[in-house]
Amino acid sequence: DLDGWDTVLVTGANGRRQLLRLLAEGVPAGRRLLGTWTFGNRAVVGPVMTADTPGCWCCAALRLGAGADAADSADLWASVGPAAPLGALPPGLSGPLAGMLGNLLAFEVFRLVTGALPAETRNQIVVQDLDSLDVLTEPLLPHPHCPYCASEDRVTAAWDTPATENAATVEPRPLPGDLLRAPHPDDELTAPPADGAADEDAARTLLAALERRDVLVHERAGVFTAFADEDWEQTPLKVSTVLLGVAPGRKRRISAVDIHTVAGARLTALFRAAEVYAEHVVPPRVLDAWTLRAAIGRWTRVAPAELTVRSGLDVPSDQVAHWSEAVSLTDGRTVLVPAGAVRTLGGWNDRGHFERTSAGTGAAGSPRAALTRALGTALALDGLRGAVRRHAALPAVDHSSVAAAGPEALFLLRSAENLGTTVEILDLTAAGGGLLPVALARLTDPETGAVRWATGSGLRHRDAVLEALRDLLGAEQLRAAADGIDTGDPLWADLDASTLVAGPAAPLPDTGTTWAAVLDGLAAVGRDAFAVPVPAPDLAAGHLHAVRVLLTRGEHRAD
Repeated sequence: DLDGWDTVLVTGANGRRQLLRLLAEGVPAGRRLLGTWTFGNRAVVGPVMTADTPGCWCCAALRLGAGADAADSADLWASVGPAAPLGALPPGLSGPLAGMLGNLLAFEVFRLVTGALPAETRNQIVVQDLDSLDVLTEPLLPHPHCPYCASEDRVTAAWDTPATENAATVEPRPLPGDLLRAPHPDDELTAPPADGAADEDAARTLLAALERRDVLVHERAGVFTAFADEDWEQTPLKVSTVLLGVAPGRKRRISAVDIHTVAGARLTALFRAAEVYAEHVVPPRVLDAWTLRAAIGRWTRVAPAELTVRSGLDVPSDQVAHWSEAVSLTDGRTVLVPAGAVRTLGGWNDRGHFERTSAGTGAAGSPRAALTRALGTALALDGLRGAVRRHAALPAVDHSSVAAAGPEALFLLRSAENLGTTVEILDLTAAGGGLLPVALARLTDPETGAVRWATGSGLRHRDAVLEALRDLLGAEQLRAAADGIDTGDPLWADLDASTLVAGPAAPLPDTGTTWAAVLDGLAAVGRDAFAVPVPAPDLAAGHLHAVRVLLTRGEHRAD
């Protein structure tokens, strides 16, 4: 149907079905496919589809569906299915609105063919509300569920891509373990801005970081649909909320806090929302049957019982149907890990072989920062398990030593007083094996008696305590303003933190470690950490990177 034409336009009541059929047949090289179609009470133009451009009609339908009412998506997919019911076609557009869209299409063809002006539908869609006639033009990123744009040859792990775009000096990126071992400015102890000029510089840096990620946040077709922080009271902590749809009719509002600025809170909220997106929207990269047979002869399979996220069920490797590639952080080996351990909160873990936890999932602005976040949360869960099993005493950290740790720590302790809460801080480092400082902050609701808690981890004990205090107090500040707050997927959903017995008070240790020492410590006790990249080129387009880290127990190190 596309042969002999350089640009093919598809319109009319049957346009959606025709577009999908032509897309499934493949757009030949040198051809353009462009259509106008409806979704709910909106008319959509684009995207223009070519043989080598990611982002197609299916991506647009999935993006629009994630942020809209589930009925709109149901109507759309019912109308294009092979067994579409009678009457499933949408009514055709007519009158002035049809004329407006026709003019838009004609002008868009002129732009595409002549190149005189930038085309509005190249990697974008135009959305017009059929009631108000308001028009939005938004970027369209490939959707991870799209059968045409999410193929594996379009997805590359962060550490597999070239380190430079200069073809004459292409070098592979270091392995994830090497990324962690190399010294990095992020690992150094940083002090808060000392004066007004430094404050302004830090704020400008955060705003620039947000601007680089603007492509991800759009009302209709964005990976995330909006920031929703205008109504939050920004004291004592700065608060932001990111809206995202994980499926038609399933929307979440992920909130995060920052000590200094709303821009910092927005950036953190984006990272936490990206972790939710990675877990619930992006499927793991699973080996097909032929590739798996070849891989088993080359790489070790890590049995479910070897992983710390195992649920306790006795599951032999031969009973695991789906496997993903992973890379050891300690020695760079490639192994195979169960896909259910990579996505524990969804259908990949429907048999409950693994604990349903967010531990080990990390998203940040660089591959290395994502790895440190993922490894930190995985080891934080280790600390919680050790605390519950009483592997070591849990010293109660003396508040005066925390206050002396710096102005940020003092501010958080005073914020707890202003919020009317009494916070207790427990050191979980020894309970988790002593590899990485881990802290837990908890408080008791005076009205209900419920104990709420948050954990933190970092290279220094101070960093772990700051993170735990910040997240706990931020959640309390949000809870006072609204019910049902969502700070992301839980680390341990049903943990009763009141059962943790605090030991004698002790000062905050003034010690730290390095990521190289953490990895060496894991290897020394017969353990390993496996990194599984999240195949999300849409997040990468907005300079967001996500990864899953799985820890082994130590009793059975993979060969």
